[in-house]
Amino acid sequence: MFKKFSISGINALPRFGLVNSSNILTESIRPISKSISLYVHIPYCKSICHFCMLRRGAKAVDSVPQIYIDNIIKDIELHKINLQGINVNSIYFGGGTPSMMSAAQFETLLKAIFNTYSVSTDVEITFEGEPQSLLNKELLSTLNNNNVNRISFGLQTFDKHLRDLLGRTDSINDISNLFEMLSKYSFKEINIDYLYNLPNTDVQFIENEFNLIKSLNPSSIDCHPLKYISCSGHLLQNIVDNNMNIPSSELRINMFNYIRNYLLSNNFKEQFADQYSIYSKTDTNQYMRNLYGLDGGEYLGIGPGSRSHFGDYGFTKVQNLDNYFLEVTKGSFPIQRITYAPLIDNYITCFPKRNDNLLYNEIEESASSDFFFNQLNMLCEEGYVFKNEKSYSLTSLGISWYQNLQELLLSPTQRSKHLENVNARKQKFEKFGNYFENLGEVL
Repeated sequence: MFKKFSISGINALPRFGLVNSSNILTESIRPISKSISLYVHIPYCKSICHFCMLRRGAKAVDSVPQIYIDNIIKDIELHKINLQGINVNSIYFGGGTPSMMSAAQFETLLKAIFNTYSVSTDVEITFEGEPQSLLNKELLSTLNNNNVNRISFGLQTFDKHLRDLLGRTDSINDISNLFEMLSKYSFKEINIDYLYNLPNTDVQFIENEFNLIKSLNPSSIDCHPLKYISCSGHLLQNIVDNNMNIPSSELRINMFNYIRNYLLSNNFKEQFADQYSIYSKTDTNQYMRNLYGLDGGEYLGIGPGSRSHFGDYGFTKVQNLDNYFLEVTKGSFPIQRITYAPLIDNYITCFPKRNDNLLYNEIEESASSDFFFNQLNMLCEEGYVFKNEKSYSLTSLGISWYQNLQELLLSPTQRSKHLENVNARKQKFEKFGNYFENLGEVL
């Protein structure tokens, strides 16, 4: 039985797997399914939050340079050859902070996407931002007029001290004002990000926070446990200097269970573990459905540091801006890394995150099927997974530990690279002695 959480956890799986030494993406590598999601990366922020897992080379600036928009359009056009005959079923503007773009820059990018690819008539468009830059009537009107379906931004916490610790520069007033402004438009879904597992917090703290969230009336909530291994050294040093308590694994589970039970009893539906919406699973969050292996499980990333997964390969774009600009200007795919990452392996590994039924015949499609069956049967014996007649499903204990289960379901070729990454990243804790020793373990 688990006693601690994994120190890392898993996000974008295709960064693992067998590396293609040539790092060459060719026009012959194409999606297997007939539809794909598109991720557009905007690596700019007013300031960089100290907890962010998705910095990917983000720069602190006052606005998005036009040269970036010009070059990202070149990246979009480069992939036309890969996506011939393929439908784009969702577009996700993420970052960084997409709301740093001007209304005109957004329209230019969206027009380039529609002019280059075959976009579904019912495409879901998600636009991320932060409250201060989203408080822009021209931008919101443009998003609304261009059929953006989902607006997503970070709340993280209401607590002023913790917001300062995390490096948040927006205020709770900004968030309240934004909700009021958004009510004047016809966006289908307003999503907020919430952080739990924060230092010096407990279940009572979470209960108080969710009473405040209820008053804002969001239509979906993504809840994320703080991953200390992804935090800046500055944030970790402040935790140590202020002698802040790190939640134990037991407390983290209690927080998770409180959040889950609260939202399910207040008319939210579980989209995925830690993600909830008032809409049913199939009616929203199409990009995340592809990310976690559903509906073909393929997606294309545009922009420096972005990740893609299609045709049984995972791709990571060049992160350095100058090198990225140089490659797209030459007409070359700006690829930093390619890994062989079968789509079926990604689908199986994401089973705990999806919290659905994993069929035996789906597992049998993998070249690592024996490994997956052995891992799942072991988890059944320990009470985390239930073995049905034709499928596996999570138990109530399993859903609480879904991040550990997902890590244990990394196929053998993925696992070695994952451990290499984790062991390199965890070195940041060494300067703090034993302070973070109970935080988690490497599985």
